[in-house]
Formats: sequence, structure tokens, C-alpha cells
Amino acid sequence: MGERRVRCVGLRRVCMVLSLWACVVIPTIAIAQSKAANDSDVNHLMQLSLSQLTEIPVTSVSKKPENIEGTPSAAFVVTAEDIRRSGATALPDVLRMVPGVEVVQVDDNDWYVAIRGFNGETGNKLLVLVDGRTIYSPVFSGVFWYMHDFVLEDIERVEVVRGPGGAVWGANAVNGIINIITKHAKDQQGGMTSVTTGTFDRFSATARYGGKVGEDGYAAAWVKVWEREQWDEDRNADLVVPHDWQSVMTGFRYDWDPATPDAFSLHGSWHEVQASDNFYTHEFQPPYNQMIEYDRVDTLFHLFGKYSHRFSEESEFSLQAYYDRTHNDYGNGDLLYETYDLESQVRFGLGESHDIICGVGYRLVMDDLDPDDEYGITFFQPQKAERDVESLFVEDEITVVPERLSVKLGARLEHNEYTGWEVQPNARFHFRPWDRQVVWGAVSRAVHTPARLASDATGVSVAAPSRLPAQFAGLNVPVIHWIDEADMDSEEVVSYELGYRCTPTDRFWFDTALFYSDYDKLRTFAAQSPGFQITPLGLETHAAMNNGKEGHSYGGEVSSTLRVTRNWALIAAYSHLKLDLDLKEGAIDIAGITTVEGYSPENQFSLRSQWDVTPTLECDVWLRYVDELAAIDVDAYTTVDVRLAWQARDNLSLELVGRNLAEEWHEEYFIGYEVERSLHAKATWMF
Repeated sequence: MGERRVRCVGLRRVCMVLSLWACVVIPTIAIAQSKAANDSDVNHLMQLSLSQLTEIPVTSVSKKPENIEGTPSAAFVVTAEDIRRSGATALPDVLRMVPGVEVVQVDDNDWYVAIRGFNGETGNKLLVLVDGRTIYSPVFSGVFWYMHDFVLEDIERVEVVRGPGGAVWGANAVNGIINIITKHAKDQQGGMTSVTTGTFDRFSATARYGGKVGEDGYAAAWVKVWEREQWDEDRNADLVVPHDWQSVMTGFRYDWDPATPDAFSLHGSWHEVQASDNFYTHEFQPPYNQMIEYDRVDTLFHLFGKYSHRFSEESEFSLQAYYDRTHNDYGNGDLLYETYDLESQVRFGLGESHDIICGVGYRLVMDDLDPDDEYGITFFQPQKAERDVESLFVEDEITVVPERLSVKLGARLEHNEYTGWEVQPNARFHFRPWDRQVVWGAVSRAVHTPARLASDATGVSVAAPSRLPAQFAGLNVPVIHWIDEADMDSEEVVSYELGYRCTPTDRFWFDTALFYSDYDKLRTFAAQSPGFQITPLGLETHAAMNNGKEGHSYGGEVSSTLRVTRNWALIAAYSHLKLDLDLKEGAIDIAGITTVEGYSPENQFSLRSQWDVTPTLECDVWLRYVDELAAIDVDAYTTVDVRLAWQARDNLSLELVGRNLAEEWHEEYFIGYEVERSLHAKATWMF
């Protein structure tokens, strides 16, 4: 054992030295080489100045095109180039580069993602969208990332907005929005195949082909398969987590984009993900709990359509609709839920000072949770349900001083069947005191509305007599925990933000945001009176969710880009977060169930180096530091990813990626799963 540990330590040191060499020494050599480079040596990374990059359109703040420099919010855009050069094979890993975003990997194919705290399996304070279609679970709250896969090559950009967005997007955009925007079918023409293989990403293959349909139509279709599992199968073998993940996905996109002001888009996909999974039975008789292994199969399907008509540069109308169908196999329960969504919006100018956007929406969600009669521990009352949400929003951008000062005022009015009408207003300002410098600020209110899991869930869990509390240790009866229905209110936040960004030169970009958020009616999981009771079944206790917690958070995020030379760029991000949450007077929380203080890192840092060694050779290095999770005893970690890519031909690229090189293993969340050091190779052929 000692000899093995010495070898591991030695290998870790070698990896650290190689990583530092790649991060510091190689780019230093590049400075000298770049002096001799002519304009033909400049690759696609360097074709835009930073001032041009800040003009990349962002639509997730106000549902209309704005550039990063001009938006009064903490916005960050992950470009297609960032995704390609990240070396990541799954989108959650790409999001690690965004300041203020927390990403933890909890098994071979699942991640928890949050913005500004409150991370967890049902991180319910982050709204995630794909082309404006929400993938936030209407049954459980939050986003289950293992169920969603993407062809990374077909993502145009990912817009991340930190801070509340309820005034435009509605409930559950409490701490931020992630909007994944895919490429127009016109940009997916021709053929593309890619194959990846490695120690963790065992195998992945994607094939896509696009062509023109008629005079003004473009279409593309794709299929993607993958298999993912750790190299050391014994490392996490004692954890009750899924393993041996496999997936198949197919989809299409059609875009009609004539020279007229009209446009239409239709796309859909079908995705099946499989894993070897397990669950524990809960029975009132010995042995009380048994682990059952089963083959898990989850499927998703969506169809999305959007029509738009542009009257002028400042005036347009759009109508979109989508259908989602999700089926989850939990072994001890079978869940099917469907979503129908319709939304219309219009944008128009009023005079010379007002730019108004408003819209109405309707959403219908139907679900059916069919628990296994023998093993089910969670039930919905009623088992089947239909719930609808009606909404109306309006926002007015008022130009106070042209080119210098503008103000946004807006609100969303939304009705749900659990808490009735909810109002989510915001006010923002954007001030340009000097050229290339911007100061912005915002005050916003947002809510997280209850889902079926919080309000309609009942059930029971059973533990063996060995789990009896100390005062009942002499009894030989099981411990029975009943979950009761809850009467929940919406969780609320009022957030205050202040930001500053500048581009002092064409080589340097700096962006920072500070925030303070005041939370109320946060959910807790509380024991019900009279506490423990001895019954013929055993030692029973009851618990239910309520809104017994309040508190605040504060912190800030910084991001910057430095173009050292024409073919070398450094991109840095840092975030700081403090959470202070307390129970309300008289409230009781079961420790460890809903505690969120200390579940998030106080400090995170990311540094990416993108270097075009030659017109056909790229070297990218990504250094990350994540602080400890103090409340759940997860240590801080530092890791490095290195990517080498070679454009072998105009239509063929090859790359080699080493990930998590600083440590052989590291833990990111309290369930005990350890992320491994890995290596993969990828080939992409365009035709």
C-alpha cells in the first residue's frame, strides 16, 4: 500500500509539473514566436477584437438582442469557441468556466449545477432553458442534468445570467438563468462525424448532416451515442449510485428564413439514457431494507416550433409552442409527465425614448406517478394531476440620456394552482460615464413556486432497529418515518446588484458584479407533533415541508480576458459567496435535510489559456480552484485540464485531452463519489 501511495504521489507531482509547464512556459515561448508571425498565422480565436466580442448578442436578459457591454445584468456568454476549446464532453463541465456558477459531479453521468448557492439534487433556484424552452422539472423542481444531452458542436452559445430573472422568465429564475442556444440549421450544413474514446468517456460518436430544403429552408438531423464509466470500477463501487451509463439521442432542426420579415423554426429530439441502478426497499417486516438492482431506462421527447415577424429593427412579433414528454424509471416507481407550453410576445417602440416588450403565456403540466405496490416509498396525492400556469409580462427600456443612461422597468404576473398570483418586478439602470466603461445596477424580486414533490408528496421510509435513537435503543422495532402532505408558500428573494465593466484597450476586458440577496420563506423539512410514538408497526415519526427559514447571501464575481498576443489569450474568473441562513422563530428543521449554509464554496477561481501554436495546432490549459464545502466535509481541490488539437486537414481535426490532472481522485459533493483523472482522444471529420 505504501509503495502504491509513493507511486501515486510521484505521478501527481509529474502531472502538476507538466500542467504548470503547459500553462506558463509554453505560452511564454508563444510570445517570442508571435513576434515573427505574420497575419496569415492568426487563427480564428484572434480574428475578433475584444471590443467586437463584447458585441455578441444576448437575448436572455430581456428576451431581445442586446450585447454584453450594453446589458444591465451580470451576464456571461460561453461561445462555441469556448466550448470547443474546453475539452469537455458534457455541458455541465463547460459551465465551470462561468463565474458564480457551482458545478459538482455526483456520479459518472450526473451533475448538480447552481448559481450563487443552494446547490443540490433539486437545485430549485436556477432556470435552465434550451432555445427558450424550459427543461426545469415541473414535478420535482430543478434540473436533472443526467437526463439532458447535447451535441456540443451544434451549440452556438450559452448565455448565463446571474441574479433574479423572474420579471421576464417567470417563477424559479431565482438566482439565475442558463439559456442554451443551438445553431441555426443554415450553420449545420454538410456532414459532420466525431468519435471520442478514453479512460472515462469510453466511447462517444456523433453524426450530423444538413442540407437545403427549397429556396429558403435549411434542415439538419443528427444522432449521438455514448458510453461513460470510470476506469477503476471498484473506486466508487460501495456507493448507491447509478453506473455503466449509456445513451442514444436523435434529433432534427428545420429553419425557414426567407428574405421577407418572416421566419419559422421547428426542431425536436428523442433521447434515451440507460444505467445500472439500484434502490432500497422499505418494508415493515425484517429485513426491512433490501437493495434491489435493476436496469434503468429514462426517455425524453420534445417538439418545439417558433414563428416570428419583424416589422422593423425595433419592432417584432413572435409565437412559440412546445411539447415535452419525460418518462422516469425509478425502480420503485414509474413517473410520466408532459408539458404543453404556448407563449406570444411583441416588441415595439413608443416615441423616441421607450422600447417596450410584453408577452402572455400558458403552460399545462400533466403527471402520473405510479409507485410499486411492494417497494414504493413516495406517493403523490392525487396520483395523477393537471396543473396550469398563466402569465403576463411587460418591460420598458427608457432612454434617459441617449448613449449614456437608460432605465428598465418591468414585472411579470403569474398564476399557479398552489400559491395563486405571484408578482415579480425589477428595476435596472445602465450608465455609460465614459466610452468603454459601464456602470449598472438592479433591484429584483423573484419566487420559487412549489412543485408536486413539495406540496403533494406523501410516503414512508423504514429503518432497521439498529437505527433507533439512543433513548429507544432497548426496543427491537423498526423506525418508521412518515412524510405528510404540506401546505407550501413560494420561496422569495429580493436581490440588489451593482456592476462595472470596461474595455480599456482592445486587448483587455474586465467585468465585475456585486450582489446582496434577502431570502424569505425558504423551505425546511420539519418533524411534526407529537414527535416519536410507539405503535404496533414500530417507532413512528411524521415530518412535512414548510417555509421555516430565512436569511441572506452576498458576494461578487469577476471575469476578465487578456489578449497577450494575437495568438494567445488568458481568460480568468473568480467568485466569492457568503450565505447566512437561520430558522424563523418557532420553526424546526431536521438537521442535514435542507441545510444549505456551507453546501457551496466561498471561493472559486478559473484560469484558461488559449494558445494557437501554429495555424493548425492549438494548446489549451484550464486551471481551476474550488473551495471546501465546510458543512459537508468536502475538501477544496485544484485541478488542471490540458487539450492539444491538430487540424490535420481542412476537414479533419484530432485532439487529445487530459482532465483533472492535478489529482488522481477528488470529491466534489458529500455523497462520497470521487471524480477521476482521465484521458480521451477525439477525431472530427467535416464533409
